[in-house]
Amino acid sequence: MQNTKQYSQRKLKKIKKMLPASMSSKEFEEVLSRLRNVFQFDLNICVATMRKRVNVSLWRCAVISSPKEVSENCRRVFLVYLDAVDTLFRKTLIPICKETLPKKGVKAIKNWYFLEAVQNTNSALQLVEQCYINQVTPNMTDTFEAAICKESKLSVYHDFEQDILVGLKELLSLAVDIVATIVRKEQQKIDFKPKQDEIDTFGATKACQNACQFIEEFRHRSLVCLDGRNLDRFFLCLGTRLYYNTIEHFKDYQYNPTGAMLLVQDAKLYQSTVNEFHIEKINELFLTLVERAN
Repeated sequence: MQNTKQYSQRKLKKIKKMLPASMSSKEFEEVLSRLRNVFQFDLNICVATMRKRVNVSLWRCAVISSPKEVSENCRRVFLVYLDAVDTLFRKTLIPICKETLPKKGVKAIKNWYFLEAVQNTNSALQLVEQCYINQVTPNMTDTFEAAICKESKLSVYHDFEQDILVGLKELLSLAVDIVATIVRKEQQKIDFKPKQDEIDTFGATKACQNACQFIEEFRHRSLVCLDGRNLDRFFLCLGTRLYYNTIEHFKDYQYNPTGAMLLVQDAKLYQSTVNEFHIEKINELFLTLVERAN
């Protein structure tokens, strides 16, 4: 089992070298290049190797240990595995990938490594849980050792959940800010006060189209990397904040009769975009938005 820990520590040192104390733009690009390699090759190999070695170690515990020691030995092996996953993902990979998120005021997210880190973390934790259920629990004949093992596991899971939640909140705020930046910089006062002969096609304004294009990309990336209740809550928060921001945005403009019809087109495009979240409350909010625009 010591070999497993040493292996994960070597991979950990390699990942930590990716983040200089102060990054120039060139250094930042080098970090991104290394992260691509981590996600494509090193990370999967590391996780697979750890799991394989843990399986062997747990099998040896069950076969070699005396009946009185098998529970304690299995617990110790499992906690080394859990600590290695915690160190590699929560304490290292997730913080590094959070650093690749852009600052506020931009109109796009070029790198999605934080969401990929969350996806890979969830996959690694699923392997940990499978190991606990299939190989650790059956060998836990001592109820005291079993309780300690379960409590330690849940404590680490809680730390993962809290750190990922903080990162997702930052990502969500960034997404809302990007949509606001797009419409603030691209929406023109004349968009909603056009002359009749200035309209080539009667549809949503360009600012609205670009904002919805980003929302759709963000939705797609989130669907790939998140799942379950986390995804529903994520979209619920995102959709609610987008709704109130859009209301305030519409209040900043004056409309002539033609512009009012364009406003309805914008509202409908926002509605059709967020309907893809498949959250009933968000559907109701944006239905209200369209009704108010009419």
